Amino acid sequence: MSKTHVKAHKRRVKSGKVVPVREHTRENEWQSETGFDSEFLNAFEEEHGKIKRTYDGDNRLHGRGIGVETEDGEEWLIFDNETDARFSAEDEVKEMIEEEPESFDQDWIHNFVFVSKVDAQMMASEEASNLSSDMTPEDLMEEAGMLDEFNNETDEEKKSEIVRKATDKFEREVYDRWVDGLEDNPVEFLCEDEGIYSEEELYKQSFIQIDSDKASKGAIATDGVAHFLSSYDGEEVELKGKYMYRTN
Repeated sequence: MSKTHVKAHKRRVKSGKVVPVREHTRENEWQSETGFDSEFLNAFEEEHGKIKRTYDGDNRLHGRGIGVETEDGEEWLIFDNETDARFSAEDEVKEMIEEEPESFDQDWIHNFVFVSKVDAQMMASEEASNLSSDMTPEDLMEEAGMLDEFNNETDEEKKSEIVRKATDKFEREVYDRWVDGLEDNPVEFLCEDEGIYSEEELYKQSFIQIDSDKASKGAIATDGVAHFLSSYDGEEVELKGKYMYRTN
């Protein structure tokens, strides 16, 4: 089972995109269009049957490989080398993370969710101001532990100064708590600690960002290239130096 818990998925073709399809009747046409040599071609057809067509419109190829369909209906993604396959898998995972972050194990993907420092500071300042404005001076001083000092003071000017200090202290504590929470684990802080958003709602907020580059590399390191390129069985097949992934 995938440790990132994201399921291998069926081939997706972007809406409105014309997928180039090339019908093949001669071996030399296949060789010239794909660059695959006869040794690989013969070995592939011996194991999987005659090639019916090739295509390069599968999203998971990302311009680095060739899609092949056999006369028996098998479909494969084929790459010249392991590096091209890995890059394509990382690009595919990156798209999935950006478009469907909820399809990944949430405990895992939380490691890559962040709020920028500027956004964290702005949100913390706004929250501190909003909370203090909704509170009475007495509540603010009680929160700041300064109510007794206020009650014992008789000078009105000094009383006002105590209220100001209590407000500043309260807002600073709220600000620091929010900045720390947003920088440490924004999902846990906003969804569990503060209870402001559900996780689904949170991912729709403009201030939420996901380090998709780091996450995609982590997903590939955890689950492997084949898990994301082969929606048939999650397996990688190496044949004559090519790397192949069945998709149906």
